This record gives sequence, C-alpha cells and structure tokens, in this order.
Amino acid sequence: MYSATKAFLRTFSESLAMDLQGTHVRVQALCPGAVDTEIWKTRPGFPEEMWVPKDQLVAASLDAFKKKAVTIVVSDTTIMETAKAFLKDTLRDLEKQARKDKV
Repeated sequence: MYSATKAFLRTFSESLAMDLQGTHVRVQALCPGAVDTEIWKTRPGFPEEMWVPKDQLVAASLDAFKKKAVTIVVSDTTIMETAKAFLKDTLRDLEKQARKDKV
C-alpha cells in the first residue's frame, strides 16, 4: 500500500504540474529514500549509510525547483550500493534460516 500511495502521489504531482503550466504555481514531488531523521533511528538493522543527509535533500530540492523539475528522486550511488548489499545480506540470512528450519 505504501509503494502504491507513493506512486500515485508522484503521478498526481506530474499531472498537476502539467495542468498548472502557464500559471505562477509550481509543483514538486520530492522522492527521497530514507532521510537522516529520528524515524530511522528507531528502526534497527537499517544501515545509516543508506540515509540521505538532510542538507543533501534540501539542496537537491532547491536546485530542482530552480530548474523547474517536477519529480526529484534524491539518491546517492553509495547509498544505492549499500542498499543492494544490505538486501543481498538480508536475503542470504533468510535463505540460511529457511534451510536450517527445514532440517
């Protein structure tokens, strides 16, 4: 449900921006990953390397706003590589546990 809601908001924002072209209203859909805020500190096992720094998020948003970009996906290659490694490790651990449970 969460992903569907995000997809809807992104599409809605892009549509709204098209409808409002030629007016003084601008629309921006900011799509960061995990932002370095308190909520992520309560989620154990979610590596800090995957968190987008707040200043990076704000800078990307302001830069995109100046360029009149509607959708902004804030990511970092390092963050994405860490996410891949985290997911790979998690899946490996789950597979090991599943094999162990079968025995």
